[in-house]
Amino acid sequence: MTDKGMTEREAVDCIKNAIIEGRFGPFLKDNHELMVWETEETINRAFDSRTVAELFNDCFPPQDRYEYEIVRRICARLLRKNRELPKQLADWLAEELENPNPPKKEKKSPFSRNASICYMVHRVWVEGYDFTRNPESPPHSACDIVAKAMKELRLRPQTYEGVYAIWKKRSYYTHLE
Repeated sequence: MTDKGMTEREAVDCIKNAIIEGRFGPFLKDNHELMVWETEETINRAFDSRTVAELFNDCFPPQDRYEYEIVRRICARLLRKNRELPKQLADWLAEELENPNPPKKEKKSPFSRNASICYMVHRVWVEGYDFTRNPESPPHSACDIVAKAMKELRLRPQTYEGVYAIWKKRSYYTHLE
């Protein structure tokens, strides 16, 4: 019997879901690392529950690369389903096809991402895992679990060493001791 609140797999899934749902603040939008994957999921959910007009109005005209990607994918989805594009969207698409001008990818500081990683490690620790491990020990620490979740989502860092390097500097990124 273990004193851990959840299995390692449950902990990895918990961290992945928290990242996807944006519960670690600006983690996704600041770094745009999940942009394409997360955008597709957002649109799939939105098309199931909202009208195109509601979804479209939330991010038009696109102000950043994230919203640009959403609008671009809305156009593609509507065209594939032979659905009519709203006039404003059709005009935007025609202009983009003639003169492509996506918003520039902004260089962001990794500060918010690193702070989020520290909070993720802490969240797993709350479930009963050790923060770190001896390098020769099996990979079952909070840093290992966060690294596994990041790897499954194709985010960086994807290794224990990368997450551990951020965790060591946690007092710089967070109020965690």
